[in-house]
Amino acid sequence: MNEIEGIVLYSLDYKEKSKIVYLYTPYGKESIRVLQAHNLKKGLLPFTTTLNVVRYIKSKQEFPTLIEFRLMDSFYDVTQSLEGVHSISFLLKVMERIPDDANHERIYPFVLKTLREFKKGNCRKAICVFLIKMLYVFGVGPEVKYCCKCKAKDISFFSVEEGVGYCLNCYPQENRFAKIWQEYYTEKKEIEEYMDTEYDALMEEIIRYYQIHTEMVLK
Repeated sequence: MNEIEGIVLYSLDYKEKSKIVYLYTPYGKESIRVLQAHNLKKGLLPFTTTLNVVRYIKSKQEFPTLIEFRLMDSFYDVTQSLEGVHSISFLLKVMERIPDDANHERIYPFVLKTLREFKKGNCRKAICVFLIKMLYVFGVGPEVKYCCKCKAKDISFFSVEEGVGYCLNCYPQENRFAKIWQEYYTEKKEIEEYMDTEYDALMEEIIRYYQIHTEMVLK
């Protein structure tokens, strides 16, 4: 039997002492029955705890049952701070909406990387980078590599409503987050290498972008 790695998203009570655990894996979202999950003597609590990373073996039924598992990592402690709670809330809402046909093998390590940044205390920057980059998964990524009119690389204005960037020649006005959107969406860096900014205001723009272009309400 093959072992699968996954991140626990949430769990629901099932029948008397059991639960259904929903996970995100390199193959997509999956639901697993965990029999006797409420029986503490069984030692199944780590498999049902949100944000735990587990490796598990399941039965081959259409609605599979957990056979055995190993706890690999836990990000539950991130929820001990208000900033962590907000970041986790945004991340989970987005993960629940990931399309079934998305490139999960590529997304999964990015989610893990983001959670590790949360654990280091980089919640605000990491969630902004995560949310902006994940727009690609929903097919509504911003066009910020070049000016949408003349293809100049120097973006000075970003329109949340249109989802495009403009250079100063094509749009004689600047806004403070144009460079951030361009860098956060297009660059491949470690979190600490990205520019810092006013994250509360940036998050308002990101939330607005999601609502306009994906109809997803993140608040």
